[in-house]
Parts: sequence; C-alpha cells; structure tokens
Amino acid sequence: MTRAIQIKQSSKRGFGDQESWIVTRGRTSYLRIIGDYPSYSVMTATASEDDKSYYVCNNRVKVISSALQLGTTLKILPSREADRSGRKFIRICQITFTPGRKDQDLEELFAVLEKFFQIYDSCDPSSRAAMSDMREIYSALSHGSSNEDVYLCDGVWLSSDGRLHDRGR
Repeated sequence: MTRAIQIKQSSKRGFGDQESWIVTRGRTSYLRIIGDYPSYSVMTATASEDDKSYYVCNNRVKVISSALQLGTTLKILPSREADRSGRKFIRICQITFTPGRKDQDLEELFAVLEKFFQIYDSCDPSSRAAMSDMREIYSALSHGSSNEDVYLCDGVWLSSDGRLHDRGR
C-alpha cells in the first residue's frame, strides 16, 4: 500500500553535513526532518526545494497552527528556532532511532506525521479549542511580555488571545 504521506530526501542546500528530508503530500512539502542518525528534529518547512521538485505549503497559518497543536498533543512544547539563513521555523519534536528498530521507529514516526495531517486537515485556527491551545503556547513563548504579539515564523505572529496572524515575510 502506498502512503499519501511521503518522506523524501531533500535537495535543499544549506543544512551543512546534516541529513535533510521533507514530509510531503503530492508535490507540497509541509515539514522537514533534519539531523544525523540516530537523532533528528521534526520542524515546519520554510522554503520550497531548490530544484522546485516540491513547493512549501502556502497556508502558513494552518501549518504552524497544526504543528503547535501537534506539540500540545505530544505534550511537547515546540520551540522557535532559526536556520542558517536566519529563517525562523517551529521545531515540533526530536526523534531518536534505536539501532535494530528502524522499521518500528519509522512506523512510530509515520504515526506522528499522520497525526499532524489529521490536525492539518481539520484545522480551524480560529476555533475555540485551537485558540485555547494557542493561548497556552503564547504564555510559554512570550516569557511574560506585556501582551505583545510573538513572532513564530514565516511571517506568522501569535497574539495573547490565541489568534494567529499572517503578516507576510
């Protein structure tokens, strides 16, 4: 059986010696997996592939909201980080493969990715539940600021009321 969700080796330059993979459906990339065996980070994709074989999802608010909600589901606080080009992204989680368990670890990874797409496909960032999750995330990321919006990544900001705003890059 072919999966709708694919993990493809990335053609994107700029990750140094690290392995780089994209998580796709069709010709759209949503997430990246970056690292070196056995430890990898799962993060939001911020740019299309250099060779234009896959294009980054253009619904940034929905991708970021889904990534943050996935972190809540996994009981892991996602973090905001920057790549070597200075582009901000959301690190959802860290995954570590156990030697001799590659098939089982890949199945667990696909289960997490499937959960991401379940959230993405039903995501309404303005719903009461999503905004409640976002308020909690705002509290964790704002570090006690005076209710100022928090920049997440890709031009998307999070307000203290839990709303996500796409202000462009």
